[in-house]
Amino acid sequence: MEYSWRGIRFLCFMSVYGPGLSAAQPDVQQVKGIVGESLTFPVEIANLTTEIVQWRHGPAGPDILIAKILDGKIETDINERFKSRLQLNMNTGSLQIHHLNTEDSGTYQVETLRDNFNKRFYLSVYNPVPEPHVEKINGSEALANRSCTLLCFVGNASEVNVSWMRDGKPLNTTELDPWQETESDSVVFTCVASNPASNKSITVTPSHYCGKRKGNRDDSPRSHILIPVIVLAVIGVVAGILITPYLRRRKKAVEKEGCKASRNSGDIEYSEIMSTAPPTGNGQNHTERSEDQTRDKQMTIYYELQPLSSQNAPC
Repeated sequence: MEYSWRGIRFLCFMSVYGPGLSAAQPDVQQVKGIVGESLTFPVEIANLTTEIVQWRHGPAGPDILIAKILDGKIETDINERFKSRLQLNMNTGSLQIHHLNTEDSGTYQVETLRDNFNKRFYLSVYNPVPEPHVEKINGSEALANRSCTLLCFVGNASEVNVSWMRDGKPLNTTELDPWQETESDSVVFTCVASNPASNKSITVTPSHYCGKRKGNRDDSPRSHILIPVIVLAVIGVVAGILITPYLRRRKKAVEKEGCKASRNSGDIEYSEIMSTAPPTGNGQNHTERSEDQTRDKQMTIYYELQPLSSQNAPC
């Protein structure tokens, strides 16, 4: 059997180091992938055109050859399980895996012959994180003093961490009582579902689920009575301020009219003080006098009544 020089070198490489082994065991770099997506191992090999490159994989150790570059040719269908899912970069030597599944988790290693380059990775493949959900739950005995409790959850997904966050800071709980966290009805909280490979979140305004805070001054029965009373009181004060000057002007106008009418009155009132009559003679003479003569000789004294002085008058 004849071998090319490059082929002989590759066989020597295999016989010296064995499957998945190199002169020095490299450190393992952790990488993460998501089911259904693609992953590229971060590798860049210099002078790749003169190198023989191989990629190996195994659940515990890199003992299964899955891809190689030999004589300038790329082979990626060596292993049936990875068939049509591998892509090897001729310029950098990096390997890309498409349509990841959980069985792809394990150790991967790349090695070269001339420079004894080797690099090892451990790939962990996770299911994609589902969308988180939020619902209001009934309080148990332990939560009896809570006004509203919101639950953040993702159903039956495994290896998913669920928690609440506020202002980018984790609250480390799946059950949130927003009224214990803040006094405002408008603060936004975030329900986050995550695994080591990805995360998804949903923002929540508590009033959307809980209504307004219990005991809020805007919602208390007392406020519904107090607010109208305050409004009416304000209206009364404003009305009093506006009407008082008018009433004062009106009162002065009425008083002025009364004084004016009193001054313009020309009537003079008199009071009878004393009335005298001439002495009478005997009854005969008196009887003979005519009534007219008696009236003419009778004298009456009157006193003129003066109006109140201007000092004592109300106007």
